[in-house]
Amino acid sequence: GVARKISYRFAAVSSVLTLLVLGVVAYLKMTPDLLPNMDFPYVVIVTTDPGASPEAVESAVQSGGAKRYVLGSVLNQVLLHQSIIGLESYEAMKELGEYPDIVIGCAGGGSNLGGLIAPFMRDKLRGDKPDTRFIAVEPASCPSLTRGKYAYDFADTGQTCPLVKMYTLGSGFLPSPDHAGGLRYHGMSPIVSKLKHDGYMEAVAVKQTDVFKAAEDFARLET
Repeated sequence: GVARKISYRFAAVSSVLTLLVLGVVAYLKMTPDLLPNMDFPYVVIVTTDPGASPEAVESAVQSGGAKRYVLGSVLNQVLLHQSIIGLESYEAMKELGEYPDIVIGCAGGGSNLGGLIAPFMRDKLRGDKPDTRFIAVEPASCPSLTRGKYAYDFADTGQTCPLVKMYTLGSGFLPSPDHAGGLRYHGMSPIVSKLKHDGYMEAVAVKQTDVFKAAEDFARLET
């Protein structure tokens, strides 16, 4: 009886060890396929519109023509609702009993800047405040106002939107990757471009490293 039990145990252990050895050998001899040939149907949508939301583009494509994707910057209708920024600033200055000598804003596509300066520019154009200065600050990596050409160009890099007259570096211009974000746009709002072209506002281009340094100094020194 004892011998038989030992024999069964030996056979069981031998079987387990044999299976483990065969499993290891089989695993080592397997050729791993890093890119298995698997076919999954999918659609890739690539958009070159600056600032385009992937979700908005996807919704437009899947709507079967019921929806359209429009630029969320640059164009005149965008400046219209962005003018709320300027109206609130105008009212805040009025409550303080002050009026700005200089109005400065960042300039990428121009909608934020155009909305900010709108009510103050109105006073300048009317002759009420003719000495007010307006300065657009744009990234040196994408200097459409300071180095661009005032001409008709596509508002999007995909060349699907209507032509607009603006300061542009060309719809095929590819700026260097930096932290300018939405300011990396090849053109400028037609309204802002017209004001700059007619001499009502100035423009400067700055490097991102200089901006970061100024921000650090301001945060450290201002109390």
